[in-house]
Amino acid sequence: MVAGVPRGSERVDRDRAFAIRLAGVALLALTIRVAAALWIPTQPVSDFWSFIHLARGMVEEGGYHWSPGQPTAMLPPGYPLLLAGAFAVAGYSATLVKAISIVLSVLLVVVGALAARSLVGAGAALAAAVIFAIDPRQILLSLLSATELLAAPTLFAFGCLLATSWRRERTLGRALGAGLVLGVSALARPVGGFVWVFWPISAWLAGKRPRALLAETALVLVGLYAVLLPWGIRNAIVFDRFTVSGMNAGMNLFMGNNDASTGAWTGNWIQQLEAVRPDAIGATEAQADAIAAEEGRRWILAHTLRAARLYLEKLRTYLFVFGNFEIAYWAIFATDVQPPGPPADALPGPHPLKEHPELVADVLRKTYWLLLGLGALGAALLAWTAWRAGDRYRSSAAATLIGLTAYFPAVTAVFIVVDRYRWPMQDMLTLLAGFAVVQLARGARGLLPERHRAVRPAAAARAVRDGGPGRATARSPYPPAPQPDLRVTTSQHSIA
Repeated sequence: MVAGVPRGSERVDRDRAFAIRLAGVALLALTIRVAAALWIPTQPVSDFWSFIHLARGMVEEGGYHWSPGQPTAMLPPGYPLLLAGAFAVAGYSATLVKAISIVLSVLLVVVGALAARSLVGAGAALAAAVIFAIDPRQILLSLLSATELLAAPTLFAFGCLLATSWRRERTLGRALGAGLVLGVSALARPVGGFVWVFWPISAWLAGKRPRALLAETALVLVGLYAVLLPWGIRNAIVFDRFTVSGMNAGMNLFMGNNDASTGAWTGNWIQQLEAVRPDAIGATEAQADAIAAEEGRRWILAHTLRAARLYLEKLRTYLFVFGNFEIAYWAIFATDVQPPGPPADALPGPHPLKEHPELVADVLRKTYWLLLGLGALGAALLAWTAWRAGDRYRSSAAATLIGLTAYFPAVTAVFIVVDRYRWPMQDMLTLLAGFAVVQLARGARGLLPERHRAVRPAAAARAVRDGGPGRATARSPYPPAPQPDLRVTTSQHSIA
């Protein structure tokens, strides 16, 4: 109790205030995305059309295939399964697909903020939520039927469960739940399949006992593979090849590691593969991917130094070369693209944005550099504050968030690098950018003369409740005032 007020009351007030502010940001994000969908009537093409086609095939024809008798595992099934569930209930419509994309995009704002709050605090969480809400890339992404829309919020849900597990000795339920949501994320974007390693590492840094750490990690893996194993078993039955990822990993590994590779996507990869592996001629989708994986691994082992140089070049391209324009291409500028058939435009007819591609590209490029700069600053500040505090929970949070941000470029550069593969890293950078914004705001506020510093109503109320402005409180914007000496001294005695 503090002055007759239970300590839990303050926490409830803070949680309520955070929820209200986050709801306001989510409403802002929803408004922006609905307005964008009405103004930019994007049509799905390429992979974004394929996800819808695969979902309709599951509902209307009962199989995950391009057409009856032509099964596929090229694209991960997580997002098509979500669409198929919606189509089974409400039937297919383009409006429903748009609505699902918008809802998932707003969900990212909310779940991303909750993960940020667990890792770096409420202020940084709200700042990150605002960045998510107004980021042009995120707004354009909400116009597409993209698998990243499912992968990102579920990955943040894993991060939230991870961070909230550290302060309890054993959180087996959270561990299992974390594995399940991570499985959904990996089923939507297979690169997330190895993120589970952050659970034991962060738990160890947070001071968990080995037995609890091992038990929780085992349950994370149980949850993860409970989601992924049905997909792997299906692939083993249909293609005679067990894999819990999509059957494009081998293709990407070969494209990024061969004599002619630049580290980027190439449309003639199958011809390149057939030139060095004649057994790929006439191979099925699954066989070609397996041969490509084998050849990619062989090339890396045979050309270790060259592969290492190419890896570093891909890493540089991933971080510093791409202009962040791919999202605009698929949402606005793509023309004459297959699928579907016949070829279609992403945004049919005239549109004001189509007349200003340079402006769109400039905005996306500058917002990426701003996000990268703020994210790098946030990583440095987070590491510094964790080191200064000497607190194991802060150290674990810093290692987890910085490690997850670095994870995506580090893994992606093993394969090929394209602008789209940078999106998961940008999601993580947003949390670090939110932390940087809050720290910069606090630093700027600290430079103001005391009389110009705004007093938060809550801080003022606590100061009055706890005994007036002379009593220092943890959140008071003012330094503690000197306390008066309450002793009354006489010539004969002292009365306290």
